[in-house]
Amino acid sequence: AAVDAAVDAALDAAVDPALDAAPGASAGPAVDAALAADAGWAAHRVRRRHPSLPMAKHGVPKVTGDLEQAVVARYLRRRQAVFRYCYEQALYKQPSLAGDVFTQFVISSSGTVLSAVAAGVDPEVSACVGRAVRNIEFPQPKNAGTVEVKWTVTFAPTGG
Repeated sequence: AAVDAAVDAALDAAVDPALDAAPGASAGPAVDAALAADAGWAAHRVRRRHPSLPMAKHGVPKVTGDLEQAVVARYLRRRQAVFRYCYEQALYKQPSLAGDVFTQFVISSSGTVLSAVAAGVDPEVSACVGRAVRNIEFPQPKNAGTVEVKWTVTFAPTGG
């Protein structure tokens, strides 16, 4: 109980709201000592201060051409932060915004995206996702042909 009170007092007195923007930054010796005294409980309390991240769930891409589905999926997953950013920008304006963005794009024989069209949950989100897909450089297809891809990403305000 004494440790809980010390942790509680140290966190309430020393945790600055600016630290929310810099997770992992030290809040000072008082908070560090309190966290060391009861790391599990204190870490849980600090974790509750940060809301869940918005979710961007990637669907399985449907690939037509000489590029493996797993390769396309991997390159799309690498851009997950960009897709989530597209959604977060619209989420500020519409906090309950959720839904799917359907994307269709063509990969050239050199691996660049020739065209990308996205539609769905919100025009701004769709346009941003389309731009992000156009900026991906995929590996060259095996037989130097083009590859058509249909892919869906689902957005929700929190990941769970």
